[in-house]
Amino acid sequence: MTEKKKKKVAILGFTETRKVAPYNDPDFEIWGLNDLYRFRAADDVQRWDRWFEIHTPECINDMAKTQLAANAGRVSLPPAEEHFNTLASWDNVPVYMIRKFDEVPNSVAYPLEGILEVFRPYFLKEDRVKYFTNSISYMIALAIYEGFEEIHIYGVDMATSGVDSEYAKQRPSCEFWLGVAVGKGIKIEIPDDSDLLKTRFMYGFEDDKKHAFEVKVDAILKSVTDRKNQATDQKAQWERHELQYLGAIQAIKEIQLAWQ
Repeated sequence: MTEKKKKKVAILGFTETRKVAPYNDPDFEIWGLNDLYRFRAADDVQRWDRWFEIHTPECINDMAKTQLAANAGRVSLPPAEEHFNTLASWDNVPVYMIRKFDEVPNSVAYPLEGILEVFRPYFLKEDRVKYFTNSISYMIALAIYEGFEEIHIYGVDMATSGVDSEYAKQRPSCEFWLGVAVGKGIKIEIPDDSDLLKTRFMYGFEDDKKHAFEVKVDAILKSVTDRKNQATDQKAQWERHELQYLGAIQAIKEIQLAWQ
């Protein structure tokens, strides 16, 4: 008997909210990606039904080398050969990749053309449909394409720390495809800790609240900055005192030498 297709999917990322995904709910498919499986040992990631690895072996090796250099010899991302061996060991788990790889017999070519074909008619400029800047976006698009009724996102906080951060470039694509899902009537669940689809204040309607918040934050920032400047001045004064004492010590030593 063919197993009934599930209507809910939980997409996993690497941040802490991955721990609260519905692993014990049989109504959910669980989708993981990249080397997230390394958290299985800590029981953070307890099961998965599909896996996604969109990076090429060359890209994986480059990332592993970068992490190796940055972490002073402690690398978290395995090199491509080891990584592919792990993915290949899951006989009953399809691994979605840019194409089928012989090294991963259970690999499946991600159905990119099929997905683009479905969504392309909604764009006057067809290239706009190719708005994929990260793996999570591909996962969301596939869930829409396959007709899931609920998409839950865990471990994908996308907190940005500046316009040049990696997440600043990736977050809009995720939010676009989540918007497509909502437009098709699909229910979305995102943990409160995630920055996806979140704004502190609604533009226009909550300007008073926004202004009050900004005044409060500016006052706190000014207070902390003033204290920092005071600490800097005190540090400079103590450094001058230190130099004076060092000079005095040197002078005393010279007197000692002169009067031996």
